[in-house]
Amino acid sequence: MRAMVRRFCPWILSGVVLALTFSASPTQAQELTVADASVTESAAGIVTATFVVSLSAPAGVGGVSFDIATANDTAIGGADYVVNSQTAAAIAQGSSTADFTVIVNDDVVFEGLQRYFVNISNVVGATVVDAQATGTILDNEPVPAPAFATASTSIAEGAAGSNAVVLVTVDLSGTSEVPLSFEFATADVTAAAGSDYVSSSGTLAFAPGESQKSITINLIGDNAVEDDESLTLDLLIPRGGDTHSLNILNDDTAGIVANAIPTVSEWGCILLLILIACTSATTLLRRHGTGSHHHRLHTAAEAASSANFTRLSEPPTRP
Repeated sequence: MRAMVRRFCPWILSGVVLALTFSASPTQAQELTVADASVTESAAGIVTATFVVSLSAPAGVGGVSFDIATANDTAIGGADYVVNSQTAAAIAQGSSTADFTVIVNDDVVFEGLQRYFVNISNVVGATVVDAQATGTILDNEPVPAPAFATASTSIAEGAAGSNAVVLVTVDLSGTSEVPLSFEFATADVTAAAGSDYVSSSGTLAFAPGESQKSITINLIGDNAVEDDESLTLDLLIPRGGDTHSLNILNDDTAGIVANAIPTVSEWGCILLLILIACTSATTLLRRHGTGSHHHRLHTAAEAASSANFTRLSEPPTRP
């Protein structure tokens, strides 16, 4: 018996040592991450965003625990989403995931894309690889569109040297909580930029909450008699697309232009014409006065001759 023990003992002892060695190997650490989530607002009711907390392998004995909570970015808790937090949230033994939900609120104002965070802390039983997720809220309201308040405007061009100003109003179709901007530009129709109006283009910027702005167009007056002229003011595609017609009305008439100030050369011509007129009038007066004198002398002579003839033709008076 002793011989048998001595013969097999080394093998038994070796197996015990191997078993002890295997069971003493350390357990591999779990890696914990949390995934992003995105939802679109809905006018139909509550929308819930679900954030999944994951382990790289099923949790071991005792599971994994952690704290998790929301935090603001551009989205505001209490307005855009419902604030949520959980202390000692757990992934149970044998499981590898846990869910955390956030309710997203609807509204009637355009806000664009908004974000908030979900943060994990105080992790027990796992190694943290990613402790923050981003929640994205997609807006269900369309981007407010710009449109001109009226389809057209008519205004008199004004005299030379004047610059009439036209204010064209642009309205937004809705309210926005984020800045919006739109491109605009003028374009010739029958009016010509540089001679009838000042060309204009640029960016029309609406601050959050603004719903109405104006674009200024400057006209260039003249004294020419011409047809009415027109141009367009365009909100450029893709975010505009509306057009406003601006009609420039002729306010000049043929003949002497009222309130026009003659130039030096024009004054010279006027004085020359006055001088010629005066000279001609003087000459005519002189001629007219000499002719009248001769006419009076001739008439007197004719009267005297007639009287003499009458006396000669009468018969003599008898004594």
